[in-house]
Amino acid sequence: MEDFEENRVWKVLSIDDEQSVHDTYRAILCEDELGTELDDLFDVISSQKKTDSSEMRYHLDNELSGQAGFQRVEQALEAGDPYVVVFIDMRMPPGWDGLKTAEMIRQIDPDVRIILITAYADYELSEIRERIGDDFVFMNKPVTQNELLQITSLFVKQWFNAHENRTNNIEEDGSLSPSADSLFDHDDETFNVLLVDSSPTILAVYGFLLKRNPHCIVEVAEGVDEALERMQTFIPDLAIVDYFMPQKEGLILIKELLQQEAQNAVLSFFIHKSEEKLVEYESDLIEVLYKDDPTEVFLHRIGSMLQTFYTRRALHSIQNQATTPVKKTEQVEQKPFDTYRRLLLLESILDSVPEILLVVGSDQKISYANRTAVHQLGYELDQLNGMALSGLMDWNSPREGREERQLQCQDARNIPVVVSSYTLNGGGDAEGELLVCYLSDRHLGG
Repeated sequence: MEDFEENRVWKVLSIDDEQSVHDTYRAILCEDELGTELDDLFDVISSQKKTDSSEMRYHLDNELSGQAGFQRVEQALEAGDPYVVVFIDMRMPPGWDGLKTAEMIRQIDPDVRIILITAYADYELSEIRERIGDDFVFMNKPVTQNELLQITSLFVKQWFNAHENRTNNIEEDGSLSPSADSLFDHDDETFNVLLVDSSPTILAVYGFLLKRNPHCIVEVAEGVDEALERMQTFIPDLAIVDYFMPQKEGLILIKELLQQEAQNAVLSFFIHKSEEKLVEYESDLIEVLYKDDPTEVFLHRIGSMLQTFYTRRALHSIQNQATTPVKKTEQVEQKPFDTYRRLLLLESILDSVPEILLVVGSDQKISYANRTAVHQLGYELDQLNGMALSGLMDWNSPREGREERQLQCQDARNIPVVVSSYTLNGGGDAEGELLVCYLSDRHLGG
């Protein structure tokens, strides 16, 4: 994928029935067009510094009605130079209102990012999503300078990455990669998700997206101290933490979460792609999410992380059952059928795990493979049982932590995975390993 086009001038359209609103947008987004004397004015009216997003360059067009704005978008598409972001006022009498305008624009340009500017709640969010999709956000009047710069910059990067990733999200057979909604199919499961960021705009945008997922119970916090206070009553299964926060870095919160070993939580830093080289952390248990990924990629990654937590919780439960001592009375009264039923239950749990599970003996041969392994690798179960692990991947025991590997399928394809190893003990002696192979986003198309 190409690098972000830093010097490009990005096309933005504002649709509002008040000319003064357009003048405000132009003063904020297109200061070069008005002259550097505006810098002094901004210093007077705002105590906040401009964010780095002000370095991006924009060309702003404006229209006073929804119909005229729609025609502008249509003309730009026909010219092969589409708008990236559109600001739309929700109330513009006597013509189309903001939602009607957004709906008509979305029909001809499904990629444009829409920012609805409103001081009123005229519609339910469910109706808005049904009519215009997901790539929009609300901003309340009056709009501040930093809010406008930040959300415009974020949406421009999302738009760019969506276009660059489009071909990467198509599999070799021409079909689309798994959708975000299909990544997690355990309807009765719910998960606590904690989103921590210093920006109210980021919290609003991504908190809204996370709450769309019926599996997610979402809490947001504007900083480390607020997050720690939330965690007294809300234990996260998935924590998404901004690394760069002005008061305390997100690494402080992540370290606190890493100490809660029993939680098996999935932890993720939340950054822009351009910041990745500045992030320093030692644990290989920490994921990375990008703020400027396209919406569909972000949702896909969330689904993958929920799967990871589900796997960890299932394995933790199995491990607890295996190490819990059985009372002598239970041992005497237990019937062969009870043992068989427990084995069936254990196998059903392993088969429900959405990752590839392989049990490898001390002779480095596979003694168990779950249903996901059979499905993904293309082998029959009796072919995998007894197969030397070296026939699937390069793995020398023992290993610690998570490592990237390639699994070779029956048809000679290679699947990129991240492998975690757990030692299996019997009577104090190592009897082999449980390998958990997490399917990477490259394989899933994320």
